[in-house]
Amino acid sequence: MKRELSKYFSSATNNIYDSTARLYEDLHDKNGDPIVDEIYARKRCTDYIMEVKRELTFMRDAVKEWREMQFSSNEYKKPTSLRGISGNQVR
Repeated sequence: MKRELSKYFSSATNNIYDSTARLYEDLHDKNGDPIVDEIYARKRCTDYIMEVKRELTFMRDAVKEWREMQFSSNEYKKPTSLRGISGNQVR
């Protein structure tokens, strides 16, 4: 399952890379000159932020799901006791 989680990370970070490259391209015209339309640039940057947030959320959710699966399986051993700061047992 760790390999699958790694594949999710790879996919999400590749998507962020692709979004970043698209943003750069979108902020330039076909001659390679930067776009100076502030409204267009703001919208495109907002879209980019949403794309990146979506991928980051995907990665966080994948980790959460992985941890939950580990917790529910026998692979993850729940501690039988916890120690408080003072070293006393917490019940």
